[in-house]
Amino acid sequence: MKAELIAVGSELLLGQATDTNSVWLSERLAELGIDCYFHCTVGDNADRLTEQITRSMKRSDLVIVGGGLGPTQDDLTRQAIATALGVELEKHDHVVEAITAKFSQRNRPMSDSNLSQALVPSGGEALLPMPGTAPGLWCPYDGGVLVALPGVPYELKEIFDTDIAPRLVGMIDRPSVLKTRSVKTWGMSESALAELLASTIERLDTDFEADTVATLAYLAGGTKGIKLRITVKAPSEELADARIQREQESLLEILGSNLVFGFDEDTIESVVLNLLEELGLSLGVAESMTGGRIGAQLTNMPGASKSFRGSIVSYATEVKADLLSVTAETVVSTEAAEQMAKSARAVLGADIGLSVTGVAGPAKQDGVEVGTVFFGMASETKATSIKVIFGNNREQTQQLSTIGALNDLRKWLLSGDYR
Repeated sequence: MKAELIAVGSELLLGQATDTNSVWLSERLAELGIDCYFHCTVGDNADRLTEQITRSMKRSDLVIVGGGLGPTQDDLTRQAIATALGVELEKHDHVVEAITAKFSQRNRPMSDSNLSQALVPSGGEALLPMPGTAPGLWCPYDGGVLVALPGVPYELKEIFDTDIAPRLVGMIDRPSVLKTRSVKTWGMSESALAELLASTIERLDTDFEADTVATLAYLAGGTKGIKLRITVKAPSEELADARIQREQESLLEILGSNLVFGFDEDTIESVVLNLLEELGLSLGVAESMTGGRIGAQLTNMPGASKSFRGSIVSYATEVKADLLSVTAETVVSTEAAEQMAKSARAVLGADIGLSVTGVAGPAKQDGVEVGTVFFGMASETKATSIKVIFGNNREQTQQLSTIGALNDLRKWLLSGDYR
């Protein structure tokens, strides 16, 4: 079954709202083993919407339209569907009763315009019960089915899960399972990863073991690193899980733990905090040019207090000297980064100290170029520092420094060099 999603609303095209419905529907279709081939957004224009629905029905077995089912003049979906199907709209009395009952239960007056929501394309079905006042629509066509759902996210989700999903499962000739796994990396460009994994991609193109199909995609996340998404389609959950596990292990063997920092819902901060907890260590941070971002990201994680002692935002040079005992000739240097890390550990009573100092811009500092950053790490017996260059975009340098410092700390802890 090939699926296609159409999101309706001029606000989506104007950037005034985000289409979260299509993301959610794609995930649910994938869970059902249904391939989603196209996403499309159409504004509140009857002709363009009718044209798109007609085009979608020609190339897809399942077309889901989200939005435009309300009672106002810009809600054009039901008429566009009827026009595309070449049928008339019919008023369904049981839907009129359901809408009237909704307003009565809420003790609210009902305007006559609400009754337009009881209009259904001839041959179609209104989906009841309704979480809101607009029913979903189920409209079969030659070779497939067209589904229309309200644009309000909670209404769309409830109708899909309670009514649409069970119908779709019954329509699939050969049920399958679609599963994904995200492998999260930091430290290598997308093109370099693609080169490193070229033979893996080649193998996946021809490897259909046990009727399972696996693909690998690159999802650039900017300041959050690059995700490698493994997708497996298989006849059963057991086969899908087994294949995903094998492909994950293959990627780890090629890339190693220096590049791979987590999976699926992992973030660099959750991984670092979990690692600190496993090792029985606490962390103190001293930040200069990141302005508290590291501390903010760590404290966003539930349970951070088990390992995170705090962060000292030492932005001014004199604060570094007075609070963190930095005596380095320049506060943007490997020496200053190590002194900051040692002092963060001592002042905050932590086992491990982490620091960031650098030049975010727009001008050089102490002769150091914009984008130059130093990370410092210290334990009771060891201290080390790393120099990186991120470029001349101030915001990006701060963001990259945050994940970069945490990732280098992760690698230092995993290596055992802190002992």
